[in-house]
Amino acid sequence: SHTTREFPLHTDCCFEDAPPRFMALVCVRGDAHGGGLSQLLDTRLLMRQLSASALRTLHATTFRFRVPAEFAKGVPYVEGRIVSRHGLWRYRGEVVMREHCTRAQVAALDELDACLASAR
Repeated sequence: SHTTREFPLHTDCCFEDAPPRFMALVCVRGDAHGGGLSQLLDTRLLMRQLSASALRTLHATTFRFRVPAEFAKGVPYVEGRIVSRHGLWRYRGEVVMREHCTRAQVAALDELDACLASAR
């Protein structure tokens, strides 16, 4: 992480053309002040919390994900669905380019953000 602040729930590598299917977390050295806690969320439970409309929008429409400078790939953004046809997720709220979203997409993102906030 690049900060000592809490980071909202997200998936890593959401701005890759093909995000990895599996991730590994390794702790080289524990935080001396007790930080660095990781929270995992079963996305099957998340899918049950979302309305059918939001889930359909996240699954069936394409979103733009801004590529952060520290992960520069030579392109300013990548496009993809938040929920793939295989039920895999990609999401990091601050890199979704909401200015390019439809009203339905913004509503689905707002609902997703509310569900993620309640999972904390």
